[in-house]
Amino acid sequence: MKKKDQHIVSFEKKIASGIKKCSEHFDKINLKLILGISGGPDSLSLLYSLHKITQLHPKLFTLYGAHMNHGLRKFESEQDAKFVISTFENLKIPYYIKNIDSKKIYDQKKGSLEEVMRYNRYSFFGEISNQINADMVVTAHTADDQTETILMNLLRGTGLNGLTGIQQISQKKFENHSFILARPMLEITSEETNEYCKILGLNPRIDKTNHSNRFTRNKIRHEIIPSLEKINPGAKKNIRNLSKIIGDEYKFIKQITDTNFSSISRITKNQIIIDRNDFKKLDLNIKRNIIIKTIETLEFEFKNLQKINIENIINAKTGTELKPTENIMVFIDKNELIFKKKSRIKKENQLLGQKITETGITKIQDWTIEITKQKLTTNHLVKYQKEKSKNGTFAETFDLDKIKFPIYVRSRLSGDKLQPLGMKSTKKLQDIFVDKGVPKRSRDLIPIVLSEEKLLWIVGHQIADWSKITTNTKNLLEIKFTKTH
Repeated sequence: MKKKDQHIVSFEKKIASGIKKCSEHFDKINLKLILGISGGPDSLSLLYSLHKITQLHPKLFTLYGAHMNHGLRKFESEQDAKFVISTFENLKIPYYIKNIDSKKIYDQKKGSLEEVMRYNRYSFFGEISNQINADMVVTAHTADDQTETILMNLLRGTGLNGLTGIQQISQKKFENHSFILARPMLEITSEETNEYCKILGLNPRIDKTNHSNRFTRNKIRHEIIPSLEKINPGAKKNIRNLSKIIGDEYKFIKQITDTNFSSISRITKNQIIIDRNDFKKLDLNIKRNIIIKTIETLEFEFKNLQKINIENIINAKTGTELKPTENIMVFIDKNELIFKKKSRIKKENQLLGQKITETGITKIQDWTIEITKQKLTTNHLVKYQKEKSKNGTFAETFDLDKIKFPIYVRSRLSGDKLQPLGMKSTKKLQDIFVDKGVPKRSRDLIPIVLSEEKLLWIVGHQIADWSKITTNTKNLLEIKFTKTH
């Protein structure tokens, strides 16, 4: 067999092996594969090799093509799209094309241009996958991409997870579309893809931006890796081998992390609460991985949290608020670590000085407020003390004859002061909240009850000393706040 033929056979065997590894968990044949094709040598070699495999074994796969035209290079980008379309049509592969202006979208969003392009591309793949009910989206990431990714993550200060590099198969979710992403070429180098295209007489498109050091990945590709290879010609292979070793060890750590995460966390749609006392008892490495898992659970596509953000959460003091990612806030409470997607209190949820009826029930937003007047009895006091705060209800009893009507409820205002029970002087609400460990995010939602202009009660936390029941009290005013939802 000629050397060229040997290369083709070897290359296609590697592709077949990679696809088999990616699809072995499927209990069926004739999988629907969406191939993300740019027109470059890596993706073109993937397309032609898989097409050849389907010609020999037509029941194994059904291929669909997908190309995202990011519009960065104007005319050249249009030519790329035309080339890819022509290739799909010549091979009789059904395809999907999407044209966008990535630069314009980038100018309107935060993050790097690379991140914006990646997000848009995968959102497109998700749309198609959902539309045709595909089994996998397949991309042409090579061994060289793997090396670059590992180095990029290393430079960012990532943890072990980032050093495992690109995974051969992973679950992705973009714009509410979930799909399986497969990368069968992680054992194949770009040198091999170029040679495959050359032997078959293919003329792949060359993206000139791949040679621009504007992008971090290109700097690593054209500057850092060549420098490392001067020191050790086997640098790239050694980096990938190290990644595999780390990957095996990370699997073990992940099992321990998952077990501990399940035992110390409570999960809702947009929030995860971790028991801080149990968290403190864990090994530092497990703490770090629990933080990573927590954030990735809330923000499915966020990867490679930087070490400094992880350490800040671990070492934060009670009352601290942190923002480790653009969409996640972390609140450090006395007994809990609270990770939230939505962090800010909406103004419409604040109470704006509404009047409470003198007797009976008043409903304000999600509070039901009940006012009861009665004579003082010993039995009442005993019963009241047992039912003071129960099932989302907060109740306090005051000396009715000291209260001036009307009474109001509102959210706190800057400069608010209250005379706490047992004190002769007033104290700022800010200081009361700090002393009681009330999280900053919750303070604007706590109802404040006023008798005329005097603060009477911080609901659920503190009454004013001037309104307390004494031995001279004859008439009682009971105020009960119940959360309706």
